[in-house]
Amino acid sequence: MTNPLKQIAFFIFITLRVFSQQIDSSFVALEKEGSLISYSIRDENGYEIKAWQSKTNMQPASTQKVITAAAALYYLGKDYRFKTAVLLNGQVENGVYKGDVVVRGSGDPEFGRRSGQADTIKKEILNALSRRGVKRLNGTIKTDVSLYPYNQEAVSRYWVYEDLGNYYGAGVFGLNWRGNSFTVEFKASRPGELADYNYIDYTPYNLAINSKVITCSHLEEVIYMWGAPGKSSLDMDGCVPAGQIRRERGALPNPPIQFAGELNNAINEKFIGSVISSGIDLEKNFYLSDTLISFSSVPLSDMIRSMLLNSDNLIAEALLKRMAADLGKPTRAEKAVDLVKNYLEAMKFPETESFHPVDGSGLSPSNLMSASFQSAFLHHLKSQPEFEIVFNSLPEAGKTGTLRRFETIPGLRAKTGSIQGVRTYMGYIEIKGKRLSFSVMVNHLSSKDKKLTGNSVSEFLKSLIN
Repeated sequence: MTNPLKQIAFFIFITLRVFSQQIDSSFVALEKEGSLISYSIRDENGYEIKAWQSKTNMQPASTQKVITAAAALYYLGKDYRFKTAVLLNGQVENGVYKGDVVVRGSGDPEFGRRSGQADTIKKEILNALSRRGVKRLNGTIKTDVSLYPYNQEAVSRYWVYEDLGNYYGAGVFGLNWRGNSFTVEFKASRPGELADYNYIDYTPYNLAINSKVITCSHLEEVIYMWGAPGKSSLDMDGCVPAGQIRRERGALPNPPIQFAGELNNAINEKFIGSVISSGIDLEKNFYLSDTLISFSSVPLSDMIRSMLLNSDNLIAEALLKRMAADLGKPTRAEKAVDLVKNYLEAMKFPETESFHPVDGSGLSPSNLMSASFQSAFLHHLKSQPEFEIVFNSLPEAGKTGTLRRFETIPGLRAKTGSIQGVRTYMGYIEIKGKRLSFSVMVNHLSSKDKKLTGNSVSEFLKSLIN
């Protein structure tokens, strides 16, 4: 027979234990303002040594990129390169090329993105045509975007509308170009009047801008852009403080069209008298085998480093789609994430029941996962082949990437995350030669003190060392 006194004693013990748990003092100010705090710290053996609401589902923001990076390395391999091919479907007769120039996209998120690379790519295509004896062209430039559906699937259906017109909400296409973004410079005029603007680097093709950005007398700067993949217009709203200049990056709605237009112009300038048009290929022409020239991206390991250091959404979403395409799976973001789940299950990562992604970058507020899952994932990752590249790609506190303005804490490397009302941190901290994995997640953030979250997390992590 069960002893009632023992039952009562056990109940009192559990109750006292539960109610004795308190949030770390570093986060009291945030919690008082109504923010939801969750954290989980694991030792080298994987035991959770410090936690608060660690099983609660939270919005991870860009910390989700760490999981995407590991999955991409698993499926594609660290030496994987995107390859964009320029193919010919025609013949050269007396110096005149008659036929199609087909640029087959590979979904490379870095194609034409680095400084000066766009002009170099166009020049190399023109030089390759010259080596074939071409003096004029009579035909069509076609951008083969058949790798992915050429429609609204360029973005996750769970992304917030106000993000779609901004560079961080750019879609992923079969052919990406110039980072799928452009830069606009706004110059203040007189208070209350529309600010003047002009494009930096290049002018987008077939894009009508409706700017309502005004000049304002206060110092606060807010500029938003609204658009969507494939659309031919983009709205801008906000203000520029009087006497100042501001630059904003917008999402290029139709990168394949932009590329084709630029190449068309370049051909007309070099090969005078050419008669060419531009078009989009939605179906892959398997019979094309005459390769004029091809372009390879940097290895995946380098791309991962860029993605995690700079929190690059385009790379994250491009890798998610490429994984799915290579395995013959649906490439729509909210479907492609099933591959990441499969990766976690194959590697026997714990606590996958609290992993609920809808994209690869963490941009959507519909992504959910727990701090306990994140710290457990990081601990388990240390025994996997993907670990070294992921770890070395994480920003260092006070030194690199998105942590360069964070307090310098020796041995701290982490991925940060930030969307509206959310700040998250996921990484490793070395303490007395031991590498602990941690996750700190702040949701429903409402503080007007922009430094409060970062300072709170910094104090919390330093307390682990002391």
